[in-house]
Amino acid sequence: MLINEFFPNPVGKDTDGEFIELFNNENNAVNLTGWKLKDSSGKTFIIKNVNLEPFGYLVLDYKTTKITLNNSTETLSLFDSAGNLIDRAEFAGIAKSGQSLIKQDGVLVFT
Repeated sequence: MLINEFFPNPVGKDTDGEFIELFNNENNAVNLTGWKLKDSSGKTFIIKNVNLEPFGYLVLDYKTTKITLNNSTETLSLFDSAGNLIDRAEFAGIAKSGQSLIKQDGVLVFT
């Protein structure tokens, strides 16, 4: 399971376009109930009632998570229901307007 993509600086109002995308890179389904997403300010979202199929994606927008992503220097962490860190995605500098950050070979790049 990994934080595959996030969109910190959409054109227009951030809260209308921001999202975080998770990707299940496993061969089996993963029950995400109780898993947590946390941003660099400590804001936390707890996932409820989600079973993610193998190689499936879950897109979580601001309206769902209430996590406001920083437009400059942000860290997102994904924890399983036992509190173990599963993945971390971060960037430093200024997020490009209208471009998301996506993981390619383990590195975040603007698209």
